[in-house]
Amino acid sequence: MPGMSAGKLMIKPPWRSPDGQTNATGLQANYADAFHAIGEIDALGHRLLTRMAADIKIERVDELVGVALMRRLVTQFVGIRHLFEASAVEPAKLGVRAQFEGLLAVRYLMFGGRRQVDFHSAIDARRREGRARYFYVAAERRDIYMRQVLLDYGYRFERRRAQRRDLKREIAAGIARLDKAFAPQQRAFGQLRCLAKKKSERYYHDPRTWFSFGFAKAKVRSIRALAEKLGYEWEYDVLYAALSGLTHPSGIGHDTKLEGKKLNVFHPYMAEAFPLLCFWSSWWQLYMCMWMAKSYSPASVPDVQDITWKVRVALNSLDPQLPDGFM
Repeated sequence: MPGMSAGKLMIKPPWRSPDGQTNATGLQANYADAFHAIGEIDALGHRLLTRMAADIKIERVDELVGVALMRRLVTQFVGIRHLFEASAVEPAKLGVRAQFEGLLAVRYLMFGGRRQVDFHSAIDARRREGRARYFYVAAERRDIYMRQVLLDYGYRFERRRAQRRDLKREIAAGIARLDKAFAPQQRAFGQLRCLAKKKSERYYHDPRTWFSFGFAKAKVRSIRALAEKLGYEWEYDVLYAALSGLTHPSGIGHDTKLEGKKLNVFHPYMAEAFPLLCFWSSWWQLYMCMWMAKSYSPASVPDVQDITWKVRVALNSLDPQLPDGFM
């Protein structure tokens, strides 16, 4: 084979930082109980998702939405866990930010605009169904918008007449299905803005999102506004400042620290933020597992309670501080 000679690899395996491997080993050793708790919570999520997928008959929209959200929560936590285990704590901010949006979605789906809820709060299934229908319709409308984007701007589809016809049929069928099965939600969202006759007047998103209809006296049309209404405003500000520092060129304080005339450069595998991110992520996941179990798999509630009891000491022993460069 090309690149092979006398049984030897001509191309060496991808390089990996020995410092990163050392940091990962040290982090797991120093926080052995926390990593054990993370593993327990990860396994709990997989068990709950498996039970929900097997038991739910999808007779209501909120059951469909619940299974989809649970799969997303498990997937996000898997990613966060692997990044923690590799001492890639800085990149884990991306996963925790995604999980935070999942938390807001689950909170609103379960409790609407209620600001005060806890681990054991009761959930109104009838109202949950109403909110889930807005979630579902918003997602289906977004799919229609994206298909229209391909028709209007997808250069690869310009000369593919058969595929263009398929897209047009899919758009028409999607609109007809929503108009028939979700007429109240369709009226609330209004006309699809991608259907304007003039291409220059078309927009490819709705001005309101699925949760904005639950706040009659306030404009709640962004994740920031939803976080504030549900009581997570300071977590939003801190977490999004951390995310901005990781993804945008917004300053040097996320990467370096100047002390007099000495410049300290933070290590790419710096793990000082682990206690805070682990505390947030693990407790958020436990809360969401409990709410999901109460709503879609009541037989799983004792399982969630048991795991929470097992890991609470390890999680509460973490010291969630804001390290240098976090924000």
